[in-house]
Amino acid sequence: MFWAVVTTVITTALFAKNRKSGAPAPSGPPALSPGAPAGQELQQLALHQALVGRLDGATYTPGPGAELLPMVVLLHGEGDDPAALRSVLPPSRPLRVVTLLGRLDDGNGRRRYLDPLLQGTALRTAQLRETDDIGLAVIAATQRFPVDGALVIVGVGGAGAMALAEAMRGPAWFRAAFGAGGVLTADWVPDGKAPASPPRLFKLSYGDAVGFDQLAAQKAAGLGWPLVVDQGDVDVIGASPDAATVRAWLATRWSEEGLGAG
Repeated sequence: MFWAVVTTVITTALFAKNRKSGAPAPSGPPALSPGAPAGQELQQLALHQALVGRLDGATYTPGPGAELLPMVVLLHGEGDDPAALRSVLPPSRPLRVVTLLGRLDDGNGRRRYLDPLLQGTALRTAQLRETDDIGLAVIAATQRFPVDGALVIVGVGGAGAMALAEAMRGPAWFRAAFGAGGVLTADWVPDGKAPASPPRLFKLSYGDAVGFDQLAAQKAAGLGWPLVVDQGDVDVIGASPDAATVRAWLATRWSEEGLGAG
């Protein structure tokens, strides 16, 4: 409970600050200053803790060098193999790709963000807590690696809705969000008006999620969020759309965002 409260408070405060374009990041976790105020120490500790166990070191490309590149944050599907996630990305300009792993292990070496047995209010509470925690991990990743400008976030499978929710809850940090799968219910959309320059939001919708996604898009449009729902026939592998389908969908939207290879 303590970390849930601290995470919520710090995420709200830090997401409210604009990300500085092109600002290099420290190479390691933030160092604690002996004379720092308690609030600052809590922020530093929370940022470090949020990234522990989250970062898949095999998936950030190029490596953690000094080169300033746009950063793409990847969220994997529930129970998917994170190592295979890079295959969903189409050819692109040079990017730094960072995968943030779910904290839960399903026993087969695959990771999850949420307990699949949760339902109702308990599930919604866990979803909100997890988006707060991932928000902190995103901030910590920008401290670990140099970043050029605002971020792009991509979620696959059940993490598709989570990626869009992250962008709406921290709009100053993201230029665009892509959700390939998952169910974006209207309660994922914040009730307040979108900022003047919100991130662009794209949802690949299929199956039973279509109706929910369309209702969420209606709410989003009324509040000023530019959410586009692309409906299509999708082959599902496990709980996530197949990589070829996601890659083809992203390829079109990628070029519109200036992320394409050429």
